[in-house]
Amino acid sequence: MYIDYAINNNSSGLSMEAIKNNTEQLIQLQKQYLKDTTNVPVLMQIANAYSGMGNRDGASKYAGKVLKADPENKAALLLAMQIKSKSNK
Repeated sequence: MYIDYAINNNSSGLSMEAIKNNTEQLIQLQKQYLKDTTNVPVLMQIANAYSGMGNRDGASKYAGKVLKADPENKAALLLAMQIKSKSNK
């Protein structure tokens, strides 16, 4: 609702469709996650969605959940390293 308002009242001309799409995707993924909190692919999708939105805290949180369930998950390890390197800059 708030994103739709921002899109409809966006005087700066910024494209907010990607934010809306990512937010809708996250909402659906969160619903899937709540049904099965051990679903590593869903956790990884959530981490990647947050990362794509520039939300390092969210990405780190869900990458950490992936690594707790699967400590050798290469995608989660790579994402965690990317987040760490970006936060050190």
